[in-house]
Amino acid sequence: MRMKKWDDKGFSLIELIIVIAIMAVLMVVLTPFLLNYVGEARLQKDEAALNEILHTTHIALSVDRVYNESHSTGIVVYINDGAKISSNSDVLETELQRLIPDVVEFESKEYKSRGGETIGVTYSNPHGRFILDPSWVDGEGDS
Repeated sequence: MRMKKWDDKGFSLIELIIVIAIMAVLMVVLTPFLLNYVGEARLQKDEAALNEILHTTHIALSVDRVYNESHSTGIVVYINDGAKISSNSDVLETELQRLIPDVVEFESKEYKSRGGETIGVTYSNPHGRFILDPSWVDGEGDS
């Protein structure tokens, strides 16, 4: 006597549709949260890059000839997305480009290039400390 064999291997179409529907609902619910975290991570990366430029400027200004020339003209560093760092002081600009030879690439919406605008970073020195004060300018040297 032969026994019947049941071929119940695999999933039914209904089970697959239910799993896909659950995954779609999870994607719709979780996507905004994930995009928010990605945006925050990009902003933190860009702010870390600005702080690196601040510390690099401190290092560049520790060289006497750079400090003496830059201090008399005021210290402004221009940072344009996708370009090298520039400054209103040729000596400081040369030293900064030696220390940071790569172009500056921003990723966050706040610092990404906004139609050719440049971040002008002004360094003031109250009480012997330099303060980073970034602001958007239309072009090099224009506030």
